[in-house]
Amino acid sequence: MGRDTKASPPETRAVWKNPVVIAAAIALVGVLITVVFDYLRTQLEVERPIAATQTAEAKLAAIPTDTPLPSSTPTFTPPPTLMETPAPTLLAAGGGGVSQWCDDFNDGRIDENKWLLPTDENYIYGRDGVLNLLNEVQAENLVGASLEATGAGRPIREVSFTITLESYQGGIAGAAGLEVHLEGGRDLSVDVGPGSNDPGVEFSICRNPPCSGDYNEYDHPDGGPFPVGVSTPVRVVWTGEKVEFYVDNVFRVEQSVDPGPITELQFYMYADPGSVFHAKVDDVCVIYADG
Repeated sequence: MGRDTKASPPETRAVWKNPVVIAAAIALVGVLITVVFDYLRTQLEVERPIAATQTAEAKLAAIPTDTPLPSSTPTFTPPPTLMETPAPTLLAAGGGGVSQWCDDFNDGRIDENKWLLPTDENYIYGRDGVLNLLNEVQAENLVGASLEATGAGRPIREVSFTITLESYQGGIAGAAGLEVHLEGGRDLSVDVGPGSNDPGVEFSICRNPPCSGDYNEYDHPDGGPFPVGVSTPVRVVWTGEKVEFYVDNVFRVEQSVDPGPITELQFYMYADPGSVFHAKVDDVCVIYADG
């Protein structure tokens, strides 16, 4: 006896054999495949940026907090300007390592960082932007005063200044000028003022140091005439072998000296009885030999 099987109804077999039904089924399967594919692609695109963001956050978390983050905009550091670079400041006389100092007396006083006080402020004082050296009243006796720079003993290569013989009366000797002392004890000076003739320049050079200040202990090379009312530059220069004097930028006198530079300087004035004059000194500069 054979196995009992159930066969499909004839109507059902007829439906699946219908071409229209087959085409519709194929179209439906295609639609389902498209829907599934689009869904999977959308999920992948959403997860990819999330993963990238998580990776970037992990990298940032690994950077130390004190490390600056890179910037997409380049930074520019400007070069230092002249105002940001302080200029060197020259100190007063006697300062170690200072190459020079100057005084223009514009503040109308004697700067005690550069000068000792005058020996007599009736004859030497700062006023009107200059150093005044004068005798205003005819005296019965010789009068004089001096103003010494600080820092004595330090080797000096050059002293420069301007001097003006502002006024004078009569032909009686009197003068204002600069005296320098050398390391070996010799002193030399240059001054301007009235005399028995027209105003002139006089140099004084100690012959055999030390000299006491007596006029006859010095040689006095002729300096020639000196103008009235004209600011005139004067320079005293130690070259290492000699001292040179320049007046109005013209070489005048030189003196060979014992080894040793200028170590002291002072401005001075003197007036013989009856002498009246007024001299003005300005723009003093001292240049050291060891600066």
